[in-house]
Amino acid sequence: MNKEEIKFINDILKPWDELNDLLTKPYAYEPGLNDVTRMAGNIAIALKHQCDLEKESRKTIDPISPENKIMSDVADMVKHRGLRDKTRENKLYTAASFECLEQENKFKFLRTTVYIEYVDGRIFDFIIESAKAINFWINHLSLNISKQRTIKLCNEDFKDKAILHYNPSKCVHMKSTRIETYRKNNKGDLELFDPKNVNLVLYEIKN
Repeated sequence: MNKEEIKFINDILKPWDELNDLLTKPYAYEPGLNDVTRMAGNIAIALKHQCDLEKESRKTIDPISPENKIMSDVADMVKHRGLRDKTRENKLYTAASFECLEQENKFKFLRTTVYIEYVDGRIFDFIIESAKAINFWINHLSLNISKQRTIKLCNEDFKDKAILHYNPSKCVHMKSTRIETYRKNNKGDLELFDPKNVNLVLYEIKN
């Protein structure tokens, strides 16, 4: 393994794996400011810097890798909060995703989803788009690194309640949290679903 591959693993893959693991934990987060949005922002910045490291032009990379353009937009918003090109402006926010068994009114935590929402309403799943951006660079630079990125899910079973845990070490301040519920359609694919009743229980973890 050469130095370029080691640096790529250290600066991008390892943080991505750590975020992917953390998203499987049923934590409650203040949607716009928490550990996972911070981690996502740092990954986006590292991916944006790949152009500088490889002396590549954004005008060359963006048209052939839309996912890296998204990461560039996220990185610039994290660093500057406002952009000259307003169409690039976006925000990161989180939602706890649950699968619902409608007839039994049971819930299973799937993962925390980190969303990228643009001012024009476009919404992307950060972990999916960043995985595509990572694989672009692995292929583009011919790195000897696997392109298998598996989006992890929590392995908990269905419960009578939708349960989340507030851990102050993961989110320093929380006024609200956000959840979304899904059910499987006839094809077995998850689709957004609004159940009649959601019994959400929030436990605080004492450090």
